[in-house]
Amino acid sequence: MDRFKARFLNRLLARTVWCALAVLAGDAMAQRYYGSGSNYQRPPDPPEHYSFLSGDCRSLNDALRTAPSRGLTSESMNSLHREWNQRCEEDDRDARRRFYEQQRDGRKARADEKKVEAAVVAQNAAKKQQCDEMLRILTNKRRRTDLNDGEKADLQRFESNYRERCS
Repeated sequence: MDRFKARFLNRLLARTVWCALAVLAGDAMAQRYYGSGSNYQRPPDPPEHYSFLSGDCRSLNDALRTAPSRGLTSESMNSLHREWNQRCEEDDRDARRRFYEQQRDGRKARADEKKVEAAVVAQNAAKKQQCDEMLRILTNKRRRTDLNDGEKADLQRFESNYRERCS
């Protein structure tokens, strides 16, 4: 008898799990037969400027966003919209402005950082090019054997300049 109950429960559990998975996977036939699950609607995400709203306007925004999922009537939602328009319209405009200013400032700061990085890269490339040219000149002067005393002194100064700048 226990074996019979265990088999029955295993089959029932397997059928229930299969039905739930079919409904969740969006199987149209399973949804028609078993129902589409719950009528719950996920409320939309808060707007981008939500953190810049005042506390009262944030709670009103939450109430408006979650109204359909909480099953509020259209009259109640209209009342919430009227209250939002009266109390929070200006605050919403100001919050949007501050949010977009913050976004703009962030973009500007990133652009400035990129400009500075590009300038550093260009400066390093110019320094490398200058050092390469100095090394080429040094190599050519060292090969010469007919240098007089003044040219030898110039060569020594040039070598010390090269070591200071390029080492």
